[in-house]
Amino acid sequence: MIRRSISFIALLFMLVQGLYAWDGSGTTANPYLIRNSADWQTLATQVAAGNVTDGTAFKLLGDITIKTPVGTPDHRFTGVFDGDGHTITASLSVNSGLIAPFAYVTDATISHL
Repeated sequence: MIRRSISFIALLFMLVQGLYAWDGSGTTANPYLIRNSADWQTLATQVAAGNVTDGTAFKLLGDITIKTPVGTPDHRFTGVFDGDGHTITASLSVNSGLIAPFAYVTDATISHL
């Protein structure tokens, strides 16, 4: 039982750490920084898990290529995303029916892409 509890705590820590892996604090004054496609994947994973709250802010620091869209029908992107004039090249499967970087959004602000 103790081993199972430690494993759960370790998994929970890894999930929370993944949410805060970016530089920044997630506010519009100090947004989380998306530096590369790995940071984008973390964003997609955290949104899909329901771990990104309304109004959380992100800023793109360079051009990236992505393979996973952000947002699911159950967990939509509801934050603020500033592309800072950079380009997102989406290498997404048309078979999924999702061919945009942000697949599902509600009350979000996405700008400067």
